[in-house]
Amino acid sequence: MQTKTIQNTIWLGISYGIRMGSQAFVFILLARALGVKDFGILAAAIAAANVIAPIVEYGANTLPVSDVVAGIPIARATGVSFMLSLCILPINLILLSIIKLILLQQVPWQVVLLVGLVVFLGNRMSLLANTIHISQSLLWRNAVIDSTNGISLIVLAFVFTHYKLGLNTWVLWWFLQAVTVGVLALVWVAQTWGKFTWSLTDLQKRLKTGFFFTINGGATSAYADLDKTLLARLSTAESVGVFTSSHRLIALANVPLAAFIGAVYPKFFEAGNLGIEHARKFVWKLLPFTVGYSLIITTVIWFFAPLLAKVLGEGYADTTSTIRWLCWGIILQCIYLPFMEVLTGSGLQAKRMYGQVAALLVSTTINFLLIPQFAWKGAAIAALCSQFFLTIYMVSAVYTTKPNRTNLIHKYQSL
Repeated sequence: MQTKTIQNTIWLGISYGIRMGSQAFVFILLARALGVKDFGILAAAIAAANVIAPIVEYGANTLPVSDVVAGIPIARATGVSFMLSLCILPINLILLSIIKLILLQQVPWQVVLLVGLVVFLGNRMSLLANTIHISQSLLWRNAVIDSTNGISLIVLAFVFTHYKLGLNTWVLWWFLQAVTVGVLALVWVAQTWGKFTWSLTDLQKRLKTGFFFTINGGATSAYADLDKTLLARLSTAESVGVFTSSHRLIALANVPLAAFIGAVYPKFFEAGNLGIEHARKFVWKLLPFTVGYSLIITTVIWFFAPLLAKVLGEGYADTTSTIRWLCWGIILQCIYLPFMEVLTGSGLQAKRMYGQVAALLVSTTINFLLIPQFAWKGAAIAALCSQFFLTIYMVSAVYTTKPNRTNLIHKYQSL
């Protein structure tokens, strides 16, 4: 492993660790303060927003990297992504409102809409800035942004729990905090690389280029978070609270994996630009690290799962079993994620999209069949089945693609 890759992995690990760790800590505070029912209501609203978040993202967390690799000025790549997100924001809020009417009848409107603005606006700005920093290997900046976001969230959570404020008050504070951090992050980018630029022609081209990223991103978010929304509709808010708290721990365990993949992310495009056969060789260099990590962390989580139930308190006893069901998915994710990124870096985003949409259909079908009878266990089975399907599909997709030496990155040069 090159020294630069190791350094970038460490910086991204710090960044992701701060982000996920602070979120996990805040959610523990909220889970204890709100109780399992209100926490489940909040979790259901967040899950619904995450399902459709990739629509407002529209490739904004992926395409800027390929733009920069292709020589597009950073100010232009950032400006186009940000303006397109703003243009699509109303559509996301409308879609979220429809989901609320159909699946989230027990969730207040204020909670749904403010959570939507946190996810669609505040978080998107911060993540876009982080993506630009990744493209320039300035990973320490991401640690600064995530530290600012995490510390401010923790302070808000302590104030919230101390004064025993309500759920509506929390989401309002969260919205103001997320937007403030997002604006500061983008201002930092603009100060470094210049005022953002964009044009209607750029937006039209990005609409076309980002389509497949939006579909596969939506599918990814949906099979990761739709189960929580369906739990709220087909089961109880308490089930949502238990499942979400367990899912948070699994997400935290994936931080080192996300950091490693993020550190080498531009290399997927470099290898894919040389042809799929080069991308295959590259992915096999990564698998010993990702799979080895997954085996270690899965074992650790299995044995220490009972601790989370004790930390969360009354009402969360089932989290031990939930965590032990979900932890096996870490192994599958550590296998299929590198192959997914190979498809993206090789200009085969459409093929990746088909697999993720199919996995979503598998997950949704199983959720509808099993949640009414088995509650969170049905959601856990659906998650594992969809991840197993993704593993088979992504590996097969990479190895059934015919070798080529076309300059695939050139496809993204015009945004």
